Amino acid sequence: MKAIEKALSKTPLKDIWQKIGIRHHHGFLFPLLGIHSKQSVGCGEYLDLLAMVDYAKKCDFDIIQILPVNDTGAVSSPYSALSSTALHPIYLSLRKLPFLDTHSILEKDLSNAPAIDPEKRVDYLAVYQFKMGFLKKYFQSVKQSLLIQDDYLDFCKSNSWLLPYALYRALKDDNDQRPWVEWPENLHALSHTDLKKIAKDHQEQIEFYSALQYLCFKQLKQVRDYADRQNIKLMGDIPILINTDSVDCWHTPHFFNFDLVAGAPPDIFNKDGQCWNFPLYNWPAISQSDYAFWKTRLHYASHFYHIYRIDHVIGCFRIWAMEKGQLPTTGHFIPSDPGLVLTQGLDVLTHMIAASDMLPIAEDLGIMPDGADKILENLGIPGTRIIGYVREDKGHGPYIPLEDYDPVNLTSLSSHDLLPIKGWWQTYPSDAKDFCDMLGWTYTPEFTSETQKKFIKLSHQTPTLFHINLLNEYLACTGDLTSTDPEDERINRPGTILSSNWTYRYKLSVEDLARANFSEFKTS
Repeated sequence: MKAIEKALSKTPLKDIWQKIGIRHHHGFLFPLLGIHSKQSVGCGEYLDLLAMVDYAKKCDFDIIQILPVNDTGAVSSPYSALSSTALHPIYLSLRKLPFLDTHSILEKDLSNAPAIDPEKRVDYLAVYQFKMGFLKKYFQSVKQSLLIQDDYLDFCKSNSWLLPYALYRALKDDNDQRPWVEWPENLHALSHTDLKKIAKDHQEQIEFYSALQYLCFKQLKQVRDYADRQNIKLMGDIPILINTDSVDCWHTPHFFNFDLVAGAPPDIFNKDGQCWNFPLYNWPAISQSDYAFWKTRLHYASHFYHIYRIDHVIGCFRIWAMEKGQLPTTGHFIPSDPGLVLTQGLDVLTHMIAASDMLPIAEDLGIMPDGADKILENLGIPGTRIIGYVREDKGHGPYIPLEDYDPVNLTSLSSHDLLPIKGWWQTYPSDAKDFCDMLGWTYTPEFTSETQKKFIKLSHQTPTLFHINLLNEYLACTGDLTSTDPEDERINRPGTILSSNWTYRYKLSVEDLARANFSEFKTS
């Protein structure tokens, strides 16, 4: 560990590493949508995370990681945000809203909420529509008390992104939720003066959406403060890209390139590649603004998280781009010049590091450009190692022994975009056999709960400083807490539009999770 401390002391992140702790960290990952408590309305809520902090402590873990919680409106994918900064009101803990106790009629409304069936996935749209309807009625009831709070007024003054976001949501309401590119031309490319003028005509809607963001802030900040008291670190997730239909693309279009759409090339994770239909960044414009876009979103996220995942860090160096409507196989990298790729990546990541006091962990899966790994190492940014895929020669050679993993990394068995380890074992038997041969295990086609436990323990025994698995992987050690079909345990299938994507729900409430204790797996 002394050698690791010495190496990290020479990086720009040295002070942040000292706060996080240069030692082994253990935790679990889950989508907030999928958990639920006895108080939850329709889906997981911000204050349900308080019980998850307690649960992590019970398991002798010190990290809980959640998937993105940015506002995505009626779209269930947390990576398809309407705002790079605003939080999603679908996660508000409705029963814990201020002034609710003085309005008993609202409590009666909650009895009509979509039921939580632990055996079924979340009906995202039904939950979203109910919660937004409830919140509008709630706001009308309490606004006179809420809007005069000093905390609320300070929140509005302190966040410059809030007014454009609230106006954008108001204008979407006025335009039947159509994308901003279909709005009247006079609502495009607004100057600051025009924005202020239009905002005056939408004051009540702006107050509503601003109040929701204030309430989201208060609840998630409450979780962060509680985690601090319990010595638990919260890890968030910062999506690399943003939806075209977003306040960012509407209000600051000069930061984006709409001529092409982004995706990922064919690789060991997706043989056909991926098309995300998101715009590219205009990095020169972002650089000229001194990275205002990234500074704003990371500064705001730092109110809630100690650590954050840089989604698709490859995109900081170069992005796979294609024409709209074309297959990912027709794409190409932008920029294509290797020198520009590394220069851009170093500049972007350096500014991201300087923008907050959070520790970034890179999702560096896929085809990393030559030299990018060294930049991450020099900056002190850990990467991600999914043990079933860590092979030499960019994933095509023999497995790399676990003891050879670079310590400044995160080890995991799977991700929200992949099958759980059981699914990997069953779907790729030749890979599973190769992996067993590398470990000296005897391979058998059958995957039992004991095999699951062996893999969990293995993931916590690597030299990497971080060991975080999907909560599903731990629950699979106990037979009745997950589905026997690994496909049912998949949170998302990339590149597809399926009703099962991003609607996963855990069978146990957060109060009942205590029956599954995973402290036995922490070995370092």
